[in-house]
Amino acid sequence: MSAPLEIRPLREGDEESLLATFEAAFGRGLSLETWRWAFRQNPAGTQVQVALRGGRVVAQYAALPNRVWMDGQERVFSQVVDSMVHPDERGGLGRQGTFARTARSFFDEHGLGGPGGGEVSMFYGWPVPANRRIGERLLGYERCGRQLALVRALEQGTHDATRSRASLADLDVEELSSFDERALWLWERCAPEMGAGTVRDGAWLLWRYLRHPEHTYSCLGVCDSQGILRGLAVGRAVDHDGKRVALVADWLVPSAEPQVGQQLLKALALKAHEWDCETLALWMPPVSNWFTWFQAQGFALRPTPWQRVVRSFDRRVDMELVQTGWWYQLGDSDLV
Repeated sequence: MSAPLEIRPLREGDEESLLATFEAAFGRGLSLETWRWAFRQNPAGTQVQVALRGGRVVAQYAALPNRVWMDGQERVFSQVVDSMVHPDERGGLGRQGTFARTARSFFDEHGLGGPGGGEVSMFYGWPVPANRRIGERLLGYERCGRQLALVRALEQGTHDATRSRASLADLDVEELSSFDERALWLWERCAPEMGAGTVRDGAWLLWRYLRHPEHTYSCLGVCDSQGILRGLAVGRAVDHDGKRVALVADWLVPSAEPQVGQQLLKALALKAHEWDCETLALWMPPVSNWFTWFQAQGFALRPTPWQRVVRSFDRRVDMELVQTGWWYQLGDSDLV
């Protein structure tokens, strides 16, 4: 007779068993350092529910929370990531199976208004198709449509920095190695035109980009004569379908300062050249003024393989807000 199932929040000491199940479920390892960065060092907290059988972690439902500013109040939106069940438990992927029970316990614990006293207004993600179908069938996921990207080949556009071999200094752009209160000042200037958006303060930017244990990001800033940060762009190179692509993970520029945008776009093109990339790509919500601005700079809309899904626990976060009032970037996902 198998041991009973115990479902509860993550505790210290679960890590070794959890990472062993991660490898069994996904067929690849996850380092303890990267796991700690994601789930223990996130400035917005830890959201992990686990299922154990005989003292061994056999399932996980987890999310990365973000502090979000919306309608003059702080809320929490969380991206569901790395949810899994051990292959030995996959025989029960129905409503009473191990995975679904763990997920429901997670939502009870962290969803706004739930019995666990949670504060998350909305969960979201870009799951692989199999997980999306399970989520739609069992967990109340709502599909928001295919994710679109803005893409430009580097040889397009006559203003690429790579054509003139300019340096960052020539562009009055600097590569940032730290963030302080100036990041919050920049975000506060941008926030009124964002709708609902992650609070991109120094703590979040440090955690998300400069302290990532696996990936190296270039954080490019434009500062004025007083040293105030006027705009920020974050990027890194990835290999995709046999090509090198420069992904813009974050773009934080007031729309009233397009000249700052031009400086940062030239700097991103320069970095992309250094990384031997063929294209630049980013996500931008269609309601943003930058959505049309990038198209005027030669970027074209392209479909991606990803379908965005959400589950709201807040009546103020409805599908209209999700589609037209939520400002998110690639950096709000775990895809870059």
